[in-house]
Amino acid sequence: MAVSSPRTVFFWAPMFKWTLAVAGLSDTVNRPASAISLNQSASLAITCLIWTRYAVVIIPKNYNYMGANIAIFLVQSYLIIKHLRWRQENARNAVYNHTHFSIPAEDD
Repeated sequence: MAVSSPRTVFFWAPMFKWTLAVAGLSDTVNRPASAISLNQSASLAITCLIWTRYAVVIIPKNYNYMGANIAIFLVQSYLIIKHLRWRQENARNAVYNHTHFSIPAEDD
């Protein structure tokens, strides 16, 4: 297996993808579950699955790119689970305020 030269996309694409994996790891520690975007995390995870397949179909195979995509997929999957657990735990505390219809509180 030949190492990719810094003059090719086979080198730079994985390097930029690894920065997304590192940023996602930072989010797992620093970002509260309520601030995680399900749409963003899901679309990034699905996109990385697609690109993982591409990394092993192209010639030459780019295992560094495949590894970066798998890492991003795993991190984003963890963030999705973290948010869904938070949503499930806080569902009973949710208060829905609708601008057009007033819902009387139990105290009124």
